[in-house]
Amino acid sequence: MKGFIKKGLLWPLFFVLCACGYHVGIAPTGLPPYVKTIYIGVFKNPTNELKLGAQITEKLREEFIKKGGLKLAPKDKADVILEGKILSVSSTGVAYVRYNVSVEREITARFSAKLIDTHTGKVLMTFNNLSRSENFLVGTNVMATQTYKSEALDKISQYIAEVIHHKIVDSF
Repeated sequence: MKGFIKKGLLWPLFFVLCACGYHVGIAPTGLPPYVKTIYIGVFKNPTNELKLGAQITEKLREEFIKKGGLKLAPKDKADVILEGKILSVSSTGVAYVRYNVSVEREITARFSAKLIDTHTGKVLMTFNNLSRSENFLVGTNVMATQTYKSEALDKISQYIAEVIHHKIVDSF
C-alpha cells in the first residue's frame, strides 16, 4: 500500500472520489439555520394542461424525498413554503409531412416560484421564468399523441423540479 502512495497511484483515485459531487443529507448552507422543513404547495395552473400543476408539485416532493436537503412537512409546521405557478404552456410543430400536417411537435412550459420563510414572511428565493421544452411525436390518433405529449410534460416537470431543488439546496 505504501508503494502505491509513494508512486502516486492512489492520488488520482482520491481526487475522483472527492470530486464526484456525491453527498447525502447535507443541509442547505445559505438558508437560515433554523430552516429544516419545507412545504411544497400545488403549483397554480391557469393553463389548459390540467394535470401539470399537480405533476410538477409531485416531482418536486419526490426530489426532496429522494435527494434530501430539507424534509417535507405540513404547511402549518414547515419552516419554508415553496409556492409556484405555471406561467404558460405552448406547442408548435417542428417536423411536417406537409405544410399543415406535423409529425413532431415541441411543447414549452414556463414556471415561476418563490420560497417563503414562514417565521418572518420574507421571500428567501425567487425563480422567475424557468422554462423547458421537449419534443414529442404526433401519433396516429389523438390518444397516442396525448400520451406522447404527457411524457414530454413529465420530462419537463422532472427537469424543473431538479433545477428548483438544486437552487434551494446546493446553490443558495
